[in-house]
Amino acid sequence: MSKHFCCCIPVRFGVFLFSALSFVGSAFLAFVLWAIFAAILEHKTVNDIDFGSAKTGLRIGVGVAAGLYSVVAFVALLGFIGSIFRARRLVKIYSSTTWFLVLLTAAASGVFYYFAYSGKEFFNGCEIPDGNGGEHACKIVLTTWQKVVYTVISVIVLLFYCYVASVIGRYVDQLESERLYDDEYKLAKQTNSSTYAPTYYPPQAQETQQGLLNPQHSYPYTDEAHRFGNHA
Repeated sequence: MSKHFCCCIPVRFGVFLFSALSFVGSAFLAFVLWAIFAAILEHKTVNDIDFGSAKTGLRIGVGVAAGLYSVVAFVALLGFIGSIFRARRLVKIYSSTTWFLVLLTAAASGVFYYFAYSGKEFFNGCEIPDGNGGEHACKIVLTTWQKVVYTVISVIVLLFYCYVASVIGRYVDQLESERLYDDEYKLAKQTNSSTYAPTYYPPQAQETQQGLLNPQHSYPYTDEAHRFGNHA
């Protein structure tokens, strides 16, 4: 039986939709980040932004992010293909990766709000140009209402990610149940086609095995010398 979410939508369609959106979004972000990473390596200046002046930490961060989104796009593609062809293993890989991203998102949000609420620097000696020729420390400076709004938004987004991951997991469970059912059906089919003689006969065939109803079978007290009423 097909599982559903949001009351009536099949989980298979949910995996199809979520994986498609995830692939498009992740592939686009990966493309942009790889372009920025290439501009940094080639010391290009794009729209008055000198990517060549990027420090080593920023280069590593952009490269890691580009690689991460590339992996996410690839796994989302596997999930998309799995939802079309009902491939349990592909969907299972997509489900596991989605839960990993949920945990990664939760950890990243925790780190962000730690620095936002504590007002601490990311690391000692970090300075960011302010656009006016000066520099200021690497801190996240937010007002109280901004902290509240960003916290609520991040919690809602995280809960939505958890819900999406649960929908994908339910589809994995559905495919697993279907696989077990198919295995049991195949096993039963092989047993029924066994070469051993059956021990059960249909009613008509079973009647022919009974001695009293089989004219070819001799049964005591049915012959002339022993049947009831014969006094010879």
